Amino acid sequence: MLTVKNDYDGDLDLTGVTFGALAQAGFSLAKDETVTLIKYEAGGEFKADDTPKVAEKAAVLAEAEKINAIVPKSIVADEDYEFAITKGDKEIVATVTNVSEKKDDPDNPSDDNSPYPISDRKKSAIETRAAALTFLNAGADMLASQGFSEAANAVAIEMAENAKNGTGAQPVGGFTPFAAFGGSSLRAESGSHVDTKGFGLNVGFAREIANSQGKLLFGPVIEYGGGNYDSYNNNIHADGGSHYWGIGLMARQVNHDGFYYEGSLRGGRVKADYTERSTGLNSTYDSSSNYWAAHLGLGKVVAAGKSNTVDAYLKYFYSHQSGDDVTITSINPNAPVQANFDSVDSNRIRIGARLTHKVNEMNSFYGGLAYQYEFSGDARAHFNGEGAPSPSVKGSSGLLELGWQVKPGGPLMLDLGVTGWAGKQRGGSVQLGATWSF
Repeated sequence: MLTVKNDYDGDLDLTGVTFGALAQAGFSLAKDETVTLIKYEAGGEFKADDTPKVAEKAAVLAEAEKINAIVPKSIVADEDYEFAITKGDKEIVATVTNVSEKKDDPDNPSDDNSPYPISDRKKSAIETRAAALTFLNAGADMLASQGFSEAANAVAIEMAENAKNGTGAQPVGGFTPFAAFGGSSLRAESGSHVDTKGFGLNVGFAREIANSQGKLLFGPVIEYGGGNYDSYNNNIHADGGSHYWGIGLMARQVNHDGFYYEGSLRGGRVKADYTERSTGLNSTYDSSSNYWAAHLGLGKVVAAGKSNTVDAYLKYFYSHQSGDDVTITSINPNAPVQANFDSVDSNRIRIGARLTHKVNEMNSFYGGLAYQYEFSGDARAHFNGEGAPSPSVKGSSGLLELGWQVKPGGPLMLDLGVTGWAGKQRGGSVQLGATWSF
């Protein structure tokens, strides 16, 4: 580690000096291997204690004349090194006197006195699933609010334009394009927490058909979204990205009395990656799996004074992310870990209301409040066949939304909305909707 060369003029006196030794994660040492801490190659006298002092703060645990250093070997195991520090003729040497492998004890996690406990490392590797679930749910939220709103606006604008041109209602078999785009910065409390920054895009085609009860709005939709995430689990910080893409169908029946019911069904593929550097292991993996999701909702729109309407609703959201088997690699090439991720299901119910105030034919403002409860949201996995703690986003959240709808003229309408979250899910999102007709 340190060599004192011949150009040093004088004696080297290390009497009373305290020494310590640590092992770096990912590099395995064997019993009886030695590391020369200080070597003296000058011509003076070398002095040191026959048994140098041990630095108690240089390792996790120090006992008598030996040091125990616990370092991560992989995300599922530690290596416990015992070092003895001794004086030679011209050097101070650390000798590995014992090496043992430690695994976590699920029944006594406090027994793991590593600075990066194995249970925390396992849980960190599963947080990626919670991040992917957050992105998928954000996409569902956007479709159930902005997406349906833009689909209805698109049809209304086209029918208004057709009426102005004397061609009547929406042509038979005709679909009107619409789009909704959103960005979000959200934190999911999962026992630890995951911070996500992402976006979502809905592009679809809507058609409206009149019936005896009212009118049916329906059409296909394509979705794409994702972003980056950072997960924090005590001393362990990891990051990565997740993206999804899929197709689906949406439909809403609006009756003459203002009562409506709606639903959507979507499916596709979600990918994610994971990197963790804080422990020194540099653990990484890539994952890919299928997903499908659905939502059902009902509500009623009623007048609330001049130019005001209130939309009271109840909605249920479900999403399913399939499991995946991956290999987690690290800086230690001899310690790959086989990870088996279980499927992740989310069941959410939301109740709320939105007030819309129509200023004039071109401008409307809206605001709303809602309560949401997640009934599941557990992410489970096994590593080399062993269990692990399960991050969960189960719990209550509340939201506040504000927005502005503007029709600048012609076959175009814009909808800008912001949403704030508090509780199990916290943070904010912004959505921009656009509808047009040709």
